[in-house]
Amino acid sequence: MNAQDIHESKVFLSHAHEDSRLADNLRELLETICSIANLPKIDIFFSSNLKPGGGMELGEWRTRLEKEIEDAVLTIAIVTPDSNDKPWLAYESGMSIGRAKKVTPILYFMGQESLHSVYRNQQSYIGENLESMRKCCYDILSTSTEANISEENIKLWDGFIQVYIEKVKAEKNDLYFRSLFRDQFHNSENASKFEGNWFAKWTQINEDGSEEVFEKDELYAWTTANRIRFVGYSQKHGTEGMKYPMEGIVSPDRKIALSYWSEGEIPICGTCLMKPQGAGGDTLIGNWQGYTAKSIDDDPTFFSGRVLMSKSEGKVDAFAKTN
Repeated sequence: MNAQDIHESKVFLSHAHEDSRLADNLRELLETICSIANLPKIDIFFSSNLKPGGGMELGEWRTRLEKEIEDAVLTIAIVTPDSNDKPWLAYESGMSIGRAKKVTPILYFMGQESLHSVYRNQQSYIGENLESMRKCCYDILSTSTEANISEENIKLWDGFIQVYIEKVKAEKNDLYFRSLFRDQFHNSENASKFEGNWFAKWTQINEDGSEEVFEKDELYAWTTANRIRFVGYSQKHGTEGMKYPMEGIVSPDRKIALSYWSEGEIPICGTCLMKPQGAGGDTLIGNWQGYTAKSIDDDPTFFSGRVLMSKSEGKVDAFAKTN
């Protein structure tokens, strides 16, 4: 069967947004192989495709998504440790299976034993392995083009697949750093629970080990995907009501690390590390250190001490009350 006798087929490529480079590299590989093997072109749809006419447009995206799956002869699922348990990826594959469409999972940076149950009965491939990807490309192209692919054509693929695997290995490093940041640093879900109004009391630890109240103030917290941010309203002498910013991260176990600074009437900078106290999550306790002053009349110097933040002003008032 000649390439010109076969109509162009659609393939749906399911992936998580953070794996868009893996999706684009796979698209490039399949299109290159089709070209060198004189196979019919395939129309590969994936939502993050930046090529002209590719990707998802604004509007009724769910309707468009369902139509792309309906029109495709098969669905390729890019599965990584990050995307394996994402419900939307499983939904797309499940929708394809429900429409009697073939689903081809390609695994990256993980073993088949960890594969989501929706893919368990599907023939899967390893994206970092030359032999596995050779078989994968044959499976995808023979299904989507219905062409007879000769052994001579398959032999021509290895060099291009090897280039693809090198790109996959580079992506593995990026995935490692993304996972490290997610697992060890900012957790946006935990951070969102700390949003709102807070009260805080800061103490200073003197050279002789004694402790005294440094300041009490009020703060407001909000979050972004990568940060938690506080604005404090100072009650220091001479600076009452003036604002100072703090920014930091929330860990998976709800610890908060903050840095703070201001070039206002009292120049300040420093750090603060706190952890939740009790099960309610409405009180934080920890330590701080930095350069500041207790009053607008004093020169900034180095201080260190303890801090308690709470959504209950009563808890803050009781903290270090006798000092």
